[in-house]
Amino acid sequence: MKQTKNSTFYWILRFAAQCRGKMVLSVLLSVVGAFCGVAPYFAVSRIIVLVCGRQYELAPIVLWALAALLGYLGSTWFGTASTMLSHRSAFIILKNIRTELTEKLARVPMGYILDTPSGKFKTMLVDTAEKLELPLAHMIPELTANILVPIFTLAYLFVLDWRMALISLITIPIGLVCYIGMMKDYEARYNRVLDAGKNMDAAIVEYIGGIEVIKAFNQGTASYPHRRA
Repeated sequence: MKQTKNSTFYWILRFAAQCRGKMVLSVLLSVVGAFCGVAPYFAVSRIIVLVCGRQYELAPIVLWALAALLGYLGSTWFGTASTMLSHRSAFIILKNIRTELTEKLARVPMGYILDTPSGKFKTMLVDTAEKLELPLAHMIPELTANILVPIFTLAYLFVLDWRMALISLITIPIGLVCYIGMMKDYEARYNRVLDAGKNMDAAIVEYIGGIEVIKAFNQGTASYPHRRA
């Protein structure tokens, strides 16, 4: 039970208590939009089949062209609606996370507050929480749709021709090899970026906080010398 409470999925659901319906609807709209995005390709393939079969009647071609247009418009509309709902949900979750972090910070011992650079708290409350927007607003709805659509497409290829479906699977190991190369030493490099950001935030906040002290002792001229270009 403790492991369940400490899981990432549990915490996301906890902070998303006010917007679970929006998140579910966002995922459904994203899936529908992804399927609508496949419709133009299917319609174009049917038009090519008609032309290759020397069926030049205008009515069937116009119907398939109209289906392609509706599929494109549906993909755009459902995708936009899904993104709007997911972003609203993400902002609500970020607000809940920052509110709880602030309440937790109010209960932290004063000694820890004084010993910790203020830039570290700024990084935690602003920058670190902001990084959750990408997975919450994009990855959850779009990743779900981008997984389901290839699965149904692969199943459709097996219905058409199992050999063509097996050939299409060759792209999976090639993509994995490229992804592994891209993620090599990613954690070490990204930790350096985070450390540099924390140090920069701490230096900026401490510098701004020290301006009042500098002005109080009339050291502004010595601390901020005028430089000629």
